[in-house]
Order: sequence, then structure tokens, then C-alpha cells
Amino acid sequence: KNTQWDFWGPKGWRYSLPLPALRGEKQLQNASTCLAALDALNELLPVSMNDIRQGLTEAVIPGRFQVVSTQPMIILDVAHNPAAASVLSGNLAATRPAGNTYAVFAMLQDKDIYGVIQELKKEIDYWLVSSTPTPRAAAADYLMNEIHKAGISNSKNVIYKFPDCVAAFVFACEQATKNDRICIFGSFYTVGDVLCYLNTLHSK
Repeated sequence: KNTQWDFWGPKGWRYSLPLPALRGEKQLQNASTCLAALDALNELLPVSMNDIRQGLTEAVIPGRFQVVSTQPMIILDVAHNPAAASVLSGNLAATRPAGNTYAVFAMLQDKDIYGVIQELKKEIDYWLVSSTPTPRAAAADYLMNEIHKAGISNSKNVIYKFPDCVAAFVFACEQATKNDRICIFGSFYTVGDVLCYLNTLHSK
């Protein structure tokens, strides 16, 4: 498995760079864009190779394919439109586990809920839906209806409704084995609720 990469930009080649700590297939493109910008601004804002390497290995964006556990894998992603859901789907496909994928799913009513479901339905085995504590939130029943409209039947009990995202996440943790994964997505509120819960656990 490759652990390094090379970049060619306005200032020439940079060899044996560490892979970005940020996960996902788009991150090399994002890192390349940053390096090209640094090359263009080099005279005004010189950045050493040591600082570049440190930035690549330590950069973190909470809620963007953020992996907080590996057994089972727990992924937080704020994807809340079809374009972001498509990227998330690709990242999930590239990291498919041996077991099942549980989705903790809540969205805002004014988003393209059906479009997001369509992008991700091939990567999700169990849908754990809820609402979020904001007036803009879609009701869990509405989300369930959109899941049905996307062609996902509940004949095999793959869709569950919960009063809130934390309850859905706790259920997922109870069900998941070390070979499964849990993906929390749909809005900043969805990810934020679970992150707050995890932070509370870690502070005890």
C-alpha cells in the first residue's frame, strides 16, 4: 500500500510527501490544490517542507469522513446534499467492511433528502432514522417515507425509528460487531449530537 505521493506544481516537484491524514479519495486533490496555492504565494508566504509535511499529517476537519473508532469503524460525516453524499458513498465503498453498515440518519426538511438517500443506499444495510432538535428538521416518519420511495423495503427490518440521534447511535453500537461500521450523516446537527455524546463519554 502506498504511503507517499509526489506533487508537481508551479515550483517544480515535491517528492515522497506523506499521505494526508484526512481520509477519502478527494483528499489528494485537496492537498494538491493547497500545495499549488502555497507555490503561487511562496514569495509572500514561504512555507518550509517540514511545515508542509506536518500539515499533511496533522490536518483534521471534524465531521468530514471523521473516523473516531475502528472496531467497529465509526464515521462522522456532515454530508447533507447529493454531491456530498456521492463523495461519502465513494469513500464508504472504498472502505467497505466485512460486516454491515449502520446509518444514523437525520436531515433538515429543506434539503434534497431523496437525492441523498439515492446516492448512499447501496452502501447502507440498516437505516436508523431520527429527527434533530431544530425547527428545520425533517420528521423521522418523513425520512422513513423517503427511504421507501428510494426503493428500500422494510420487509427485512432494515429501517428503525428513534426519538433522537443519540438513541439511534447507542442502538447501532449495541448491534454492531467489530467487523461492522456505523456512519452518522445527514446534517451538522446529526453529527454534532453524536459528537457531543462521545465527548461526554470521554470526559467521564
